[in-house]
Amino acid sequence: MPPSDSSWASDRPGGALIRVRVKPRASRDQIEAVTPDGLLSVRLTAPPVENQANARLIETLAKALCLPKSALVIDSGDKSRVKRVMVSGLSASEIQAKLFSPR
Repeated sequence: MPPSDSSWASDRPGGALIRVRVKPRASRDQIEAVTPDGLLSVRLTAPPVENQANARLIETLAKALCLPKSALVIDSGDKSRVKRVMVSGLSASEIQAKLFSPR
């Protein structure tokens, strides 16, 4: 079920910007839910060392959105748990539907 608060994703020219909170060193890669502060929570197995968590975040989101990794770029937050990711080719509503619609 899609979250009622869609502030974590916003449309931009050519795509959308999503706000993400990363939880590194998790037991598995998983897109969880939207946090109360309006961030998409993503658990990653990779540690936050030498860009490993950033690379895993791009891989995880690309797989969930059925996009090539080249369509996603970390816009800000390279060294932070809170990041902004630019997604090319999809609108905010399309991203929300792909991540939270039943499969």
